[in-house]
Amino acid sequence: MSESITINSYIIAEVELGQNGVYATGSPEFPILVVNLRMLFRGFFPNKTTLDFREIRCRVSPFDKSYTAISLPRSLNIRAKTDEEIKDDWQHIEIP
Repeated sequence: MSESITINSYIIAEVELGQNGVYATGSPEFPILVVNLRMLFRGFFPNKTTLDFREIRCRVSPFDKSYTAISLPRSLNIRAKTDEEIKDDWQHIEIP
């Protein structure tokens, strides 16, 4: 599974489910779903703009209608300058 994020038809980020995919951890009292994501950030944007990626969140929506759980925000602090690519940035998103 992969997805891209665009602004004005420019692809600024691509997200792909990692090899470990999705797995469960935690305890019976507090289960946690972990999503392993491989991300690529691109600074391809006109006018010498720097893109500042601050955080990522996700939500579980099994039937594309209403969501059932929201992840904890994950801080990114990534800056992509014009014509720059930041590859293989691995993020592990936790959904309690």
